[in-house]
Amino acid sequence: MNRIDLPNRYREHIYLEQDDNGDWWLEGEGNALAYHRVIFSEGSHDKIHAVDPSGGPFLCIGYVVGDKTITNIEFIKGKGYKVTLKNLHGETD
Repeated sequence: MNRIDLPNRYREHIYLEQDDNGDWWLEGEGNALAYHRVIFSEGSHDKIHAVDPSGGPFLCIGYVVGDKTITNIEFIKGKGYKVTLKNLHGETD
């Protein structure tokens, strides 16, 4: 599995982890994701534009993570936040 560690000003371990299906998930150790904001796209009550864990980072559509860009964020009940990443070269990862 691939993992991308994300910066957090409280030094909590927040990261994106790729599962066996190639999907990326927002993960955190302990209570790292217990407090966070969800920002919806303008005029929408179901299309997520950003997720902002306490202490960061502010993850939004268009945010660059390493050599990848966030193109979609969705909440999957019982699993968490699925984050679609696209390589800066154009391929969806």
